[in-house]
Amino acid sequence: MLTSRQKATYELIKKNSLEGKITSQRQLYENYPISEHKDGYVWNDSPNTHDNCSRIWSDIVAINFSEEVDQIIVAKNFTYKIAKDKQEAEQFANYYLRGGLRKLKRYWQIVKKIKLDGQGAFLPDIRFIEAYLGGDK
Repeated sequence: MLTSRQKATYELIKKNSLEGKITSQRQLYENYPISEHKDGYVWNDSPNTHDNCSRIWSDIVAINFSEEVDQIIVAKNFTYKIAKDKQEAEQFANYYLRGGLRKLKRYWQIVKKIKLDGQGAFLPDIRFIEAYLGGDK
């Protein structure tokens, strides 16, 4: 079940999409800020951050997973819109498929190296593990 914040986020993206507009992350924050809602979005202006409001991304994922909403929100470069047709929704889905396949390829390369190098047979000294976990005082 979507939260009030997620519903407000979806409604703004839907409204803007119907008007042919793309919704920015900043617009979503301004539509539901922490200063007006106890569960509102918090904006992070730190130069060391990649994402100014990670809660928005979490909400977009929740909305796209929700059975309450039958439309797909396409997220790209911290902007959001409703997929205009099946083709655009499939392109968005394929973006995740390609990313998943790249990760699987990396996984299998690591597994292959473990087998070649003998690292798979590595059995650490139990004293080392206890010291690392703080059990050796």
